[in-house]
Amino acid sequence: MIRNKTSYPLVMIVAAAGLGRRMGTAFATTPKPIIQDPVTSRPLLHHMMDRVSRAGNLDEVVIVGRREAGAGKRVAQCAKNRQADKQPAVRLCLPQLRGPTHALMIGLQCGFRKTEAHYLLTMGDTLAERYPSFEGLDYDVLIGVNARLQTQWKKFTPLWEVGGDAIFTATPQARVWGIRGVYLLRSHAAQSVLTLLRQEWRKYKQGCPLEFRERWDRNGEMHLSWVWPEVVKQGMRIGVTDLGEVAEVNTPEDLVDLGRLVAGESLLE
Repeated sequence: MIRNKTSYPLVMIVAAAGLGRRMGTAFATTPKPIIQDPVTSRPLLHHMMDRVSRAGNLDEVVIVGRREAGAGKRVAQCAKNRQADKQPAVRLCLPQLRGPTHALMIGLQCGFRKTEAHYLLTMGDTLAERYPSFEGLDYDVLIGVNARLQTQWKKFTPLWEVGGDAIFTATPQARVWGIRGVYLLRSHAAQSVLTLLRQEWRKYKQGCPLEFRERWDRNGEMHLSWVWPEVVKQGMRIGVTDLGEVAEVNTPEDLVDLGRLVAGESLLE
């Protein structure tokens, strides 16, 4: 039976730790989610919340940020200042962060509910043309992708798809996409992902054995890609959802892409 996307509240978890240090002195102490687009002068976070609200019943926003320069508090206040007919609750978490995956784990811990809900995990420097919804779909997880495998400064983790299903190795009949850091989970999938991340984090803190090293980078930051095959082993279905155009704000040049996306223009050169 296909489960309806409007049946449950949506909790949006934003890994909002980054400052705009690569964007020049004007943004060096500005959290990236509150950087304004050059077209409407609205914060990136407000655009994210608007578009997520179109995809589901946005009920709460969990901001996972840094204490440095009051960054996390500024992002949370920005979320509260958004003008909307229905304003979601805003929760702030200020942990000692070890990378984006750790931030998403902390966000799930802070925002997880005893009652049924859907969870959208996203990076705070990324705006998508559209956000995923479970409407008409019987997946447990949706991974947000688009057709670009790299930009001028970054290569994206590849993901393969056959008939809407995500697969994790290349096959001749599969289409390849780039993962863009947006994930939608049902409650039971969110619980499973949270358990896997907690277990891996404990192993790392206790002195992670060599067979687990591929799950971490040299800076001691956990990868997320290993989680999804483990979720499939538990009998869950993972689907691929095309986010359309995606703007990631990391350099001054990226503000041009952000403005074009806000204006509804194509980012393809």
